[in-house]
Amino acid sequence: MNRKRSASIIALACASVLGTSITAQAEQVTLTEIGGTVSINGDLVSFDGETYVLQTSLGLFELPANRSMCEGPGCPAASEMPTSLYLAGSGTVTGELIPRLAQAYFGDLSDAMVRDDGIAGRTYFEIERDGQSDLMLTLVHSNSVSGLDQLIDGDLHAAFTTRPVTDTEQSVATQAGLATLRSEEQESVIAYDSLLVVTHPSNPIQAMSEVDIATIFAGEISDWSQFGRDAGKINVYMREADSNSRELLEAVLLSPHRKDLGVQINVLDSDVAIAEAVRNDPDAIGLTSFVHRAGTKSLEIEGVCGIRVPASEFSIKSGEYPLARPIYFYHAAEKAPVADMSGFADFISSTRAQSFVRDAGFIDREIVAEPLNTQGLRVTNAIIGDQSAQDLTSTRSMLKLMSYADRLSTTIRFDGGSTDLDSEDYENLEQVAALMRSSEYEGASFYFMGFSDSVGRADLNQFVALQRAEIVRTALISRYPELADRVKAQSIGYGELSPLACNETRPGRIKNRRVEIWVQRPLAVAGR
Repeated sequence: MNRKRSASIIALACASVLGTSITAQAEQVTLTEIGGTVSINGDLVSFDGETYVLQTSLGLFELPANRSMCEGPGCPAASEMPTSLYLAGSGTVTGELIPRLAQAYFGDLSDAMVRDDGIAGRTYFEIERDGQSDLMLTLVHSNSVSGLDQLIDGDLHAAFTTRPVTDTEQSVATQAGLATLRSEEQESVIAYDSLLVVTHPSNPIQAMSEVDIATIFAGEISDWSQFGRDAGKINVYMREADSNSRELLEAVLLSPHRKDLGVQINVLDSDVAIAEAVRNDPDAIGLTSFVHRAGTKSLEIEGVCGIRVPASEFSIKSGEYPLARPIYFYHAAEKAPVADMSGFADFISSTRAQSFVRDAGFIDREIVAEPLNTQGLRVTNAIIGDQSAQDLTSTRSMLKLMSYADRLSTTIRFDGGSTDLDSEDYENLEQVAALMRSSEYEGASFYFMGFSDSVGRADLNQFVALQRAEIVRTALISRYPELADRVKAQSIGYGELSPLACNETRPGRIKNRRVEIWVQRPLAVAGR
């Protein structure tokens, strides 16, 4: 904040000394000028949503809420402060994505005012609407755990996370009087990001196995010569302990292979810093976000069974790249109401908002289609391994159908033994319905192909895969009955055929329990 504004807040406070006594309910707080270093300590006498009245040793002071940050047990909750909007997300999301979305919906944002409050960094913006600065936007830099905790406690209006709410978090939210956070009204996937395993562009290695990546980050392999490359100490770059990046690495790569993160790690505080370090270090390997990958080489990741997945936009949208992470948006209106929050939630899930997602460097939610001939690894994965003669016949039939169709990036996944759809699935179906309504797909044939992991009997797995495919198809037509006469929709169950990840690991089995959507457009194959 500039000197003029610093002086104005002090002048306003000094001019408001009233000299009256405080009430018995007053509690100690500290009011700090946003973006600056001026602080006033005292007992909070009253707060009307716009102005703090503070008792100090010099008397009573009045300070505007949109110029002050309150700290202490007596501070009002965010729900009592309609002039401020509190949103939380990880560093990349708060730095790039949220400001663009907020400005597009609410109005012009002022220059950012940044302040480190000792717990989590915060960035403040004034929002000008109709020529007036009547709303203060506070961005709280946090991880998914902290953001959801604060949302449930009523300290935030909304939280952007890189994973869905857990059962435990939902239980706590229910006890706090919140509705189901994973409902269609409270949860949205607004974009996609991914962690990428990256090296220096000069590194000749194109792909690396999950086990080798885990072993490197565990510190058990420390020299590039162990991969047939010229000797050189492997320099590992990673985010801090409470970051979303480390949480995802441990869940997807370290824990499944019974590894712990090693101690010889170069810890940096942002994905930008990691990407820069890798670009400048020929012996580096690191984890950074898709948004900040420029100038590095992204490695394909190979599972324990030999299935390899490239870090492409399609593999991230379809959820097949092991470190892909959707960006979720949660808001709890009954806990922390604010004007326009429901409208903002609708906006960021809209088609219009996707242009701002792309501008911020994230992957948008728009469906993309990819033909089989661009999925060479898919064909390889479908035919490798031990298969019976019946399996080979089914695989041949499946690949013949796929060869005349395109696969949509929309993929529905299921928990083990479950056939339930969640809010994210219904969002995906809404997008598919919009695609079906377009003139490009009128009269097309849509195939809902169900697949399973390999746990249990193969015939039962095929039955469950078909059942899930039919549930997805039925849910789509039930919600959008007008589509029944516009397109053809058929369910097929392929069971354990064509795994896209390794069934030897839990993350791999989750990726294989899926329904893919393939589409054959009219006149895709000319006939006589």
